Amino acid sequence: MGMTRSDKSFYGVLFGMAMAVRLVSLWAFQSWDFGDIWSYGYEMGRQGRWLAEGRGFVSTWDEQSPSALFPPVYPVVVASTFLVFGIYTK
Repeated sequence: MGMTRSDKSFYGVLFGMAMAVRLVSLWAFQSWDFGDIWSYGYEMGRQGRWLAEGRGFVSTWDEQSPSALFPPVYPVVVASTFLVFGIYTK
């Protein structure tokens, strides 16, 4: 037995209301505005930045030695996003 038509419309309205609340809170609190670049993503953001700049997986402490501290998939996703939209764009 699947969802009825009223269930689908209820979940659609619920989703719409949740999205509206999220967008209003984004606008009201400006939660995308970070005081400094380090606050955005911490080590994973730094790894993504360095991958996007072509520096590879480097340590977040000295920025010169190689690092295997984090698994590579998420920093590659972050780096891809940085390549498309720019590094720490505002």
